[in-house]
Amino acid sequence: MNALEKALTDLRRRHGELYANVGAGVMWAAVLDENLRDDLGAEYEELRDREAPLLHGLVHARNGVMHAALVTTNAGGITAPIVAPVVIGPPSWRSSVVLHKLWTPKAVESARVRKRVAMYEEHLAGRDPADTFEEVLSFFRSLEAVGWNPSALN
Repeated sequence: MNALEKALTDLRRRHGELYANVGAGVMWAAVLDENLRDDLGAEYEELRDREAPLLHGLVHARNGVMHAALVTTNAGGITAPIVAPVVIGPPSWRSSVVLHKLWTPKAVESARVRKRVAMYEEHLAGRDPADTFEEVLSFFRSLEAVGWNPSALN
């Protein structure tokens, strides 16, 4: 969790390269999710799906980063030259429509990928990546607080 927390801190402080911090954050969120799923099984999956469905969206974003869609976020702010669309405000996750112009997932018609795309759109698209990392860290911290025992949170 420390690496995910560092990515969040760097995003909030605007320290380092935005896309590197977002990439690091999605990588570590996906790794934690996959390790917990492997170690804790169905009980963890049920808890995750109920309490932190955005993890499916973060895994989708991680897959995009790993398979060439390096720019999964709009940078925010104003830069010159000004070109459309003008993005003002904090960084935000791109929509899956834009993301998929940069990268098309394999097996896009599979139920698993469709679920990830839907969770990406519902929980990530348009939001500040730092907010989504805070949300998923809160989920992981609550699980850590009960000794990584999903049944304690059910």
